[in-house]
Amino acid sequence: MGYLNNDSLAFMIGDVNYDRLINLTDILIIIDISIGHGYTYNLQADFNFDGIVNMDDVLSLLEFVLMN
Repeated sequence: MGYLNNDSLAFMIGDVNYDRLINLTDILIIIDISIGHGYTYNLQADFNFDGIVNMDDVLSLLEFVLMN
């Protein structure tokens, strides 16, 4: 998984808590984002790049975590 860089800003798609790991914590946060509970839209949460954060992103990220 690559990093997007903007000068000193670097983040990894799927790493919504910015710990440089993609794991269950990120999946749980993306679930909260997708149901509108406590978080606002987050670019890193849009794991499949379709412009919305929903359960498709959760499933894609879950598959990624399980395969890596």
